[in-house]
Amino acid sequence: MHSKPYCAEGRGCCERFNRTVKEQFESEAKGREELLTLDELNAYFEAWLAERYHREIHSETDEAPFDRFYNNLVAREAPDLQLLDELFRLRKTAKVHPKWCTVEVQGTRYLVDSALRGHKVQLLYDGFDQSYVLIEYQGRVMQRAYPQRPGQIPEQVPKAEKPQAGTDYLLLLRESYETRTRAQLSALKLVAADSKKELSAGANPGKTTFCSTARQYRAIGRGKRLR
Repeated sequence: MHSKPYCAEGRGCCERFNRTVKEQFESEAKGREELLTLDELNAYFEAWLAERYHREIHSETDEAPFDRFYNNLVAREAPDLQLLDELFRLRKTAKVHPKWCTVEVQGTRYLVDSALRGHKVQLLYDGFDQSYVLIEYQGRVMQRAYPQRPGQIPEQVPKAEKPQAGTDYLLLLRESYETRTRAQLSALKLVAADSKKELSAGANPGKTTFCSTARQYRAIGRGKRLR
């Protein structure tokens, strides 16, 4: 019998039971001529508990403890043996391989869900049965992982769609600048140079075109119109 700390009611029940054991059993055990071994003492105590203590009428309940327990017995369904086996498994911390998505236990590789790639998980395994292991992540059993077959690869996680970019501030500035520049150039009413006249004067066509273009841009900077 046990009682919680600072629980006077529970402590009283324990002390009353100890008193009954001391008065009814301990006195009889001490009164024997031969010294009892530990096994003999346990055997005598078990017999006294079953035949005497559990069969006597209790002063508070007016029932024998055995009858009270049997009359209020609630039968429960036997637990699943496989569930019990999983509850008492060995535990090991491992990191899921970031590329192959596997974990290794006692030389055997188990394939894990791709969503756990690169994460640290808890492995619940049976040292005598390597047919599968339980993968626990953040306190929850996520899956039963089975040994990796030759050539078996993990499922590829689909790549998330790239979110649409927001407003491109620099692109807007560039478009505005190009629009304003085209408007300024259209207001200049530029006239194409007479290439034949320039050639007759012995000028270099490439140089003439470059100089004309340079003069036009300088005129744009000054805000004047070429004549």
